[in-house]
Amino acid sequence: MPEPHIFISYRRADSEHAALRVHERLQARFGGDAVFIDRELPSGIDWDARLHERVHEATAVVVLVGPRFIELFAEHGPDEPDVMLAEIREALDSGKRVFPLVVGAPDMPPASQLPASIRRLAQQNARFAPAQYFDTAMEMLERDIAAAHGWVAPDSGEAAERGGLPTWARVSLLLAGVSASVALASAALAWLAPAMEGASAARQVWHGLHYLLATLLFGLGPYLSYWVVAELRARAGLPVFSLQGWLSVLIVGGNLVLGGAFLLLTSVPGWQMRPWWPGTRLAPAEGDALYYATLAGTLLAIALGTVALALWEPVLRRAERHHGTQAQWRLSASSALLLLALLWFGGSLVNSVPDLDAATSLSVVGYIALCPTLSLLMVAWQATKAQLGLGRDAWQVRGLFWLLGALYVLCTLSLFATGPLQQVWAIIPGYLN
Repeated sequence: MPEPHIFISYRRADSEHAALRVHERLQARFGGDAVFIDRELPSGIDWDARLHERVHEATAVVVLVGPRFIELFAEHGPDEPDVMLAEIREALDSGKRVFPLVVGAPDMPPASQLPASIRRLAQQNARFAPAQYFDTAMEMLERDIAAAHGWVAPDSGEAAERGGLPTWARVSLLLAGVSASVALASAALAWLAPAMEGASAARQVWHGLHYLLATLLFGLGPYLSYWVVAELRARAGLPVFSLQGWLSVLIVGGNLVLGGAFLLLTSVPGWQMRPWWPGTRLAPAEGDALYYATLAGTLLAIALGTVALALWEPVLRRAERHHGTQAQWRLSASSALLLLALLWFGGSLVNSVPDLDAATSLSVVGYIALCPTLSLLMVAWQATKAQLGLGRDAWQVRGLFWLLGALYVLCTLSLFATGPLQQVWAIIPGYLN
């Protein structure tokens, strides 16, 4: 079983910070002597000769592709040798295992944009490591390098002993947190909503749960869609923030939010969805179960189409990398069609919203508009933590986000109590009691 000897190739003008993080992670996994970066070279030696020797000794070469990767190749003239170009060319010509890691660019450059001597680099499977998903990408890169060497971590058998709380304790804490959240939301709604005066305790708990589920669905739904799509794409070796990635986020998030809105509206007695068509409003026959099953099936078909495209994309990318096809454009066009279908479904829901009085309309619209800010808050926290490398002692920033979260809860509770809750009471007299 060969021991890994890993050489990190990067540009200081383009990806130095990322290279140091990669170096630290690989040393932690494979050992300090197994990973080389040019900062380890002492002064007073022949730099080029020593780098050439290190590349020759390496069993794996990690090439960092930063945001100016292509641009910087053109800045080196004939009298100014390009060290990184020489490193990559040496690795490819000597048959080393090369692992591109995209740390700033949106995608791996195609072969046509690379210098002729290293165009084979575009045929290597790249990993994508944006700041927010750096740890996930590094986990996959470490696995790839270990698999290429048939290497097993010496302490792998101890990993299970270093876990945190047992599963039963984590589940218990989660259930206790949910129960406390429902109880607090119920008490707050009973205090804020005039219509709930005199309501039974069971009804108060029901509407506290209603608020919690609706707010999490509409508030966290977009963020969870973004996180799941980005996490899965990082693990699959796909560019996280490409056009196709953002289309997938929009489709998955739209399915989640619109599906939840559809389920909530269908629970309102007498509600009918009127599909939107230019210049007309179609009204179904009352109680037509087949009609609503067809609408739900449409939403499900959009979701399944998104999954199919996600499974199809790696195949298309391999074909494009090896044969130079333009399959990605067909993939993006198919995703755009699914997004248009989702927009039509959302337009139909808006077209079917029950009539509201002025006061209730303001609160309902305010609640719906405010909910997605929770996802923006989560994305901002994730980006801030990734960019600044926040530790446990960064209480000022953490405190700011906790205060913003508390303000979000108070505002959504108030709007929910004077908006959606009042609307249900108006449609179904005595429902709150």
